[in-house]
Amino acid sequence: MLLGLAAGVASLALLVAVQSSFRGSLVGTLLGNAISLQVRGLDFAAAGLIVSLAAVSLADVLLVNLRERAAELVTLRTTGWAERDLARLVVLEATMLGIAGSALGAALALLVGAGLRLPVGTLAGASALAAGGGTAIAAGSSILSVSRLKRLSVPRVLPDD
Repeated sequence: MLLGLAAGVASLALLVAVQSSFRGSLVGTLLGNAISLQVRGLDFAAAGLIVSLAAVSLADVLLVNLRERAAELVTLRTTGWAERDLARLVVLEATMLGIAGSALGAALALLVGAGLRLPVGTLAGASALAAGGGTAIAAGSSILSVSRLKRLSVPRVLPDD
């Protein structure tokens, strides 16, 4: 899940950097004339699909985590934690996972882009933009888990243990 988000963020950052620096086409500018690269809309769609699949994977992990920690969360609720505090806990967990995966992807994009001699400023901006988007998508993937928090109650959770 983290590696999927990292791969999506890295590919998106590299595509944006190539698109903005070289107008989407690297022909004879890198690695000699043996390799040419042209960025197309389908490449962006593929990178978006990778990030989307990582978000779905993260949502699944959060739901499983919610199910496994149901007794803990109900205990916190009965000791006085408000519903918004529990929701904040779940969103924070998703955001931290998103930050970890996005930072890894941004670092990977910076390394690969530096190896390809892409302009540093453009590459850094594209990496920051992709990492921010990856983190936001990860935080958004917690919506289903937050909505399920309301269903957790002592009578439902305790018979399962």
